[in-house]
Amino acid sequence: MTIKLRNRLNIAFLIISILVCLVEAGLITFKLITKNYTLPELYFTTEPSEFFLFKYNVLYVYIGIIFLVLYTITTSIYVWLGFEKTQSSEVVYILLFLASFLFDSCRILVPFYYSDGPHSNFIFTLGTCTLLARILAPMALLSLNIFTSEEERQNTERNLLMIFVCAMTFAFFIPLNTSKIYSNFTIYYSFYKALISTSVTIIVLTIFVNFIKQLKNKGSQAITIGYGLLSFGYLITYDSSNLLKLVSGCSFMIIGTIIYLKSLHNSYMFEM
Repeated sequence: MTIKLRNRLNIAFLIISILVCLVEAGLITFKLITKNYTLPELYFTTEPSEFFLFKYNVLYVYIGIIFLVLYTITTSIYVWLGFEKTQSSEVVYILLFLASFLFDSCRILVPFYYSDGPHSNFIFTLGTCTLLARILAPMALLSLNIFTSEEERQNTERNLLMIFVCAMTFAFFIPLNTSKIYSNFTIYYSFYKALISTSVTIIVLTIFVNFIKQLKNKGSQAITIGYGLLSFGYLITYDSSNLLKLVSGCSFMIIGTIIYLKSLHNSYMFEM
């Protein structure tokens, strides 16, 4: 993928991100004005705590989702301006990672449109989009480590398409139960724990690979630290149902992103 094409892709992604944000805001505003909604009964994977740091609050879920949308727009702008003239193929997979947050943001609509019918096509679509986000994010993070070598730069378009099609296939075939809603507004789906375990395993392995790679090249481990904070931060923010998760998840993502992107940018400036 050429630098020119990659930059155009970045601009297109930024425009789409803003449009998604506006559409979702419009759909929510419509429901708030018409007052035609009722919050569904929520399903908790663990017993809610009464301690203030661990106490469930629906407001934290909304804030977490809004944070991910704003994070997507802000990071895509930074990536576009900061890596505009570099040969970085990582940018494409970072955008794919950010795309997962756009799909995930659909769950903010679930409590507003669930009363229209739990088995409606719209609710099913929202559930599929959220599930796609859960699959796409770890695959994008994995790609940052295995598809960014010199040899793979010529195959970026192929790899991008392969990852997205693979994630879409899994998302369509994993069963959804639209009559059950998790506490973070995610539609209930099969293999919930297996998917989380797989995501954590991928993150831990890629952090280890990053560590060994930097050790072998005698490079800075800042990129490994940033990658680790960013990766675990997004997992926590996905389930920002209490104050501790919201604050720690958002903090890890912000700090990790700054460290990772700065270290990545410096590595390409060093090459130039």
